[in-house]
Amino acid sequence: MKVQNTITGRSSGKIGNTVASTQFRQNVMRSKAINPKMGMAPNQINQRLFMAALIPLIRLFKSYLMFVSSKDIGYMSRFNSVMKYALKNAMSMVGSVATIDFLNIKIGSGTYYPLVNVVWGDATAGQDAGLLFGPVANGYKGLDSDRVTGFCYNSTQNKIYALTNDTIENGSIVTTGMTPSAGDVLYFYVYSYPASDNPISSFAFHPSHVSVLDPKRIVVSE
Repeated sequence: MKVQNTITGRSSGKIGNTVASTQFRQNVMRSKAINPKMGMAPNQINQRLFMAALIPLIRLFKSYLMFVSSKDIGYMSRFNSVMKYALKNAMSMVGSVATIDFLNIKIGSGTYYPLVNVVWGDATAGQDAGLLFGPVANGYKGLDSDRVTGFCYNSTQNKIYALTNDTIENGSIVTTGMTPSAGDVLYFYVYSYPASDNPISSFAFHPSHVSVLDPKRIVVSE
């Protein structure tokens, strides 16, 4: 057992059924997870199935995750922010199977200037795919130097492909190295941000500095 002062210091360890920890500079006391002797309730079973289905997926998206809500900043990780939203909005039970609605997965959200004149390209077997968008001259409210990027998730093959990172002025981004098969189902997750910001690998986009498109579903044709 190791529990330090929960007001002035970090806390960790457990006392009986109470567990102490420090997360994001906040001391947390919670009950220890215990399986009921008579088995779990249906909602507990569903929650575990949801977690088992979601965690591998969100880990696959890890390099692209942002905060879904500005209220989450400082209180949880980007991973947990995305997980929290997905558990509430993207999961359901179909029979005894935990099912993910990929169109309700949010990798982040923000209030930066949204893309305009978005046109999605077709997806053809063995070929890359992408989208077009309009510059300032066509109504975009930010700067032509702002950047757009994201990734494509092939749910049939359980693989992700990066989209190129390009400027608003150039007007398009596309996947790189994708070779889908006919019938594969693709989901695109796209976001834009000011050129002055650092890449996501070194900067957790603040919601005021990012705009995230709603996910797009495309079925690959022959």
